[in-house]
Amino acid sequence: MKGLRKEVADTTAEIMRLVARRNDLAKRIGEIKSSESLPVDDARTENELLSLVVRESKKNGMDIQTGVKVLTLLIAEAKRVQRRGPDAVETPTAIMAMAKELERQGRKLVRLDVGETDFAPPRAAVEAAESAMRAKKTHYTGARGIPELVSAMRSFLMRKYGFRAGEEQLVAVPGGRFAIYAALASLMERGGSCVVVDPSWPAYKQILEQLGARTIAIKTTFEEGWEPPVQKIAESIREDTRAMILNYPSNPTGKVVSEKTFGALVKVARDAGITLISDEIYDTYSRVGVPTILHHDLDDWLYVGSFSKSWAMTGFRLGFSVGSASLIGKMVNFQALSFTSLPEFLQHSAIAALGCDAEVRKNAEEMQERMDRACEALDRVPRLRYHRPDGGIYVFPGVAADVPEPSKFAGRLLREKGVTVVPGNSFGDYPEFFRVSLGGPTESILEGVRLMGELLS
Repeated sequence: MKGLRKEVADTTAEIMRLVARRNDLAKRIGEIKSSESLPVDDARTENELLSLVVRESKKNGMDIQTGVKVLTLLIAEAKRVQRRGPDAVETPTAIMAMAKELERQGRKLVRLDVGETDFAPPRAAVEAAESAMRAKKTHYTGARGIPELVSAMRSFLMRKYGFRAGEEQLVAVPGGRFAIYAALASLMERGGSCVVVDPSWPAYKQILEQLGARTIAIKTTFEEGWEPPVQKIAESIREDTRAMILNYPSNPTGKVVSEKTFGALVKVARDAGITLISDEIYDTYSRVGVPTILHHDLDDWLYVGSFSKSWAMTGFRLGFSVGSASLIGKMVNFQALSFTSLPEFLQHSAIAALGCDAEVRKNAEEMQERMDRACEALDRVPRLRYHRPDGGIYVFPGVAADVPEPSKFAGRLLREKGVTVVPGNSFGDYPEFFRVSLGGPTESILEGVRLMGELLS
């Protein structure tokens, strides 16, 4: 026994040395990628490594899932190593922190990075929270949500979508982000995979990495109007794939797919037997019809809604999810283990907000006006290209190929002109693009676009 344990310890030490050597190789590869403006993510190489691990696991009599789990950890560590340093990809959260620090130092910035609007929350929602607190509605509740909120969500879904939800299909959540996290935590096994359509909100990949799962990133392009390649998505699904995430209107592009394309993607998920997660938190802000998962037939699915955007209640941290009863049940259990329940008084504010249709329409109209004005201004900026968004609260322009170091444009814009945007590499392999938020006043948006024009002139 003693000899065997020493051999185990020696083998473990050797594994650590090999991991360190692998990280050194990854770092050197990362330096080459950075010098050639190549993305950190490389789906083809990851798939080749996955096939290698499967073969070696079989050859050595090792459980394949164990091999895949080890590979997932190694890939995540390699990406961590490659993203460090001066050329590391900045996330929206990192950009926001940098901007706040510069403002703290006294620098005046034009903020076009923040993914929230400056609209006020509905007065009725604020008053409902205040009233509930005074009434001492400050206790634990069920993890699904108080019965009155569940009933209000059912009424809202019927009124807006004509969808009749059962109580077992609903859960109130602390924001759309947590809904995604709870769903993926309930679905994914370490080493499993999930399809994500790029450009995509960075949190999808970050959550999957945190859970030890792999992202199957499907790239869409400006040249093809950000249209998702349905056949390529179908071919990308592997035996370990558990879910696919869709987000329309898209963050960051504002793309909305047609009902036909959405239906084709639903069919891909249905045929593959995977869960389809549809993040629809921007659907109110759209100038075209937005397809919804609520109008399609699937065994395993999830609709993600949030009070942060349409109702301008970001700080309330409230959202709601509808889905297959089995998945919602897992999410309810996950919430009970994570934080017991949402604050009772905030659940009453959510009930009030669900009845504030007039405020939601007003916000949507104002956002449409901002979008029109922003696009008119962008049209006058030389060496920029973009597709007019179908919806959402963002524009995703790209600089022309003749702009020096296009992948560093967002950094130059911040340093030289004091305008904060989110670089495109935050959303996938889009180094020459950047996200412009329309969450602030129109005057601020137009000033930021004018300064972009100065930098590009």
